[in-house]
Amino acid sequence: MLRQIASILLLLLLAAPARAERVGVVMSGGGAKGLYHIGVLQALEESGIPIDYVAGTSMGSIIAAMYAAGYSPAEMRRIVSSGVVREWVSGRLDPNRYGSYYRQIGSNPSFVSFRFDLNNPRRKFRAPTSLVSSTQIDMALIDLFAPASAAAGDDFDRLMVPFFCVASDMNSRAPVVLRRGALQEAVRASMSIPLVFKPVTRDSMLLYDGG
Repeated sequence: MLRQIASILLLLLLAAPARAERVGVVMSGGGAKGLYHIGVLQALEESGIPIDYVAGTSMGSIIAAMYAAGYSPAEMRRIVSSGVVREWVSGRLDPNRYGSYYRQIGSNPSFVSFRFDLNNPRRKFRAPTSLVSSTQIDMALIDLFAPASAAAGDDFDRLMVPFFCVASDMNSRAPVVLRRGALQEAVRASMSIPLVFKPVTRDSMLLYDGG
């Protein structure tokens, strides 16, 4: 709550009174905050306050990226309220929407295989590295963001509103700021909760939820 209040105060200070200052909206994680973030964006638009850049982590990166890609607050509210985001997080696949991917290997939660000696040295044990299938959310993020990412040449500063998001390096545990590359991949990295979603590999790093 204190961080939310601080963010709102920061926005007000940046927005008033001179436009020499830049207005940025930084969105934090937490699935329930999606509609809250959208409401802040809508309030700024209705007040005639231009937004110069957006940023986010975890759930906040999805909302920020949608706004940067050109989705209106009304469109974002419809998507978030439809329940489709909950379907992504749960990993439930819709065969009618992603039928070809549903049948592919890898549409189930990811597994790592290793050998162990139990009479048969070739016997393998498979342990899960993620609890939720990432197939549906990967496809959904491509649908949402690939056109805008391609139009911007994978440069987030060239989106309709400049954007960046934050993930974490699994090895160093250091934050990683993502400003270039496939927009859908950056968002996926920022929202990949450890052990729930498979981490994203990028530049030899394993990236997961930045929140």
